[in-house]
Amino acid sequence: MQSHSLGISILRSSQEAQARQFSGQAARTFPFEWRVGPDQTVPLIPGALAYLVGDLIQIVETGDHLLFIATVRHCMSDDEGSPLLHFRGRFSTLAAEWSGSVQKPDAPSLDERRVLVPTER
Repeated sequence: MQSHSLGISILRSSQEAQARQFSGQAARTFPFEWRVGPDQTVPLIPGALAYLVGDLIQIVETGDHLLFIATVRHCMSDDEGSPLLHFRGRFSTLAAEWSGSVQKPDAPSLDERRVLVPTER
């Protein structure tokens, strides 16, 4: 397989309008500008919560989907915000609930587990 670069933009929970446009669920209602990735090879969605840039290794057919396997070259993220999720045809987000206090950069102890709770939209 010829090597191809790919970019993944993990959208914020506030970016549902952009997700709907790219999924074909809504007509383009506003102009869209791309952000260029750190190595100038792939376009990324501005304002996303996180970005992954990598090299495509393999494409695997899995039922009615394609699974893209890649090696990550760059990753960037913002510490503030919640990701937008799409599951069973609906958008939702994760609400983080903390018990105890977590001090960076140490990992949380067993008494300070992070629980991610899906929220409905």
